[in-house]
Amino acid sequence: EEYNMNFAEHVIRPGYENTCAWLSEVAKHFGLERETETLIKEIHREFLYRMDMLRPKLKGCPVYLLSMHKDIDWIMEVIKSTDMVVQRALVIDRSDYSNDFRIQSRYPEVECISEYDLETIKKDILEKSPKLLLVPSSIHLDKRIEKCYIPLVPDVGPMSGADFAEQWIRMMSAPAEEGWRKDAIQ
Repeated sequence: EEYNMNFAEHVIRPGYENTCAWLSEVAKHFGLERETETLIKEIHREFLYRMDMLRPKLKGCPVYLLSMHKDIDWIMEVIKSTDMVVQRALVIDRSDYSNDFRIQSRYPEVECISEYDLETIKKDILEKSPKLLLVPSSIHLDKRIEKCYIPLVPDVGPMSGADFAEQWIRMMSAPAEEGWRKDAIQ
């Protein structure tokens, strides 16, 4: 305010919807709404195409999402767009992380908790037995549950969620136990 500068309401973040919101705001600021409308339509077509390519491999796949922050809408966007089954989406709401991206207004199935017991969460994951577990860091569980780590600093852009989902597919396609483990002499 001291320098009379304008700040964007939307910061550039990962995901289709986030990117389009940011582009629209920046376009309005520079009077380029019509040009940006064309770009957003092109991005929309590419997003739908990517979701159509991912859906046959992800549709119906049970997923459990555990996050340490609310910046997961770009992940939920892909989970919903590919018809995956959300067994649980849990955010451990930390007091040292102040960004609230209105995740629950967009995705009401996301639970935010401030107090938790890791053993209880692990037990819940094992009981639900998802095919895919999205977590912020390593967690030791049944090796049949594929784990994929949520990037601390994800790539921004409209296809970041689609790129992340391709990683899930590669992980779920690989054997649960690495072949090199069988090479050791016993």
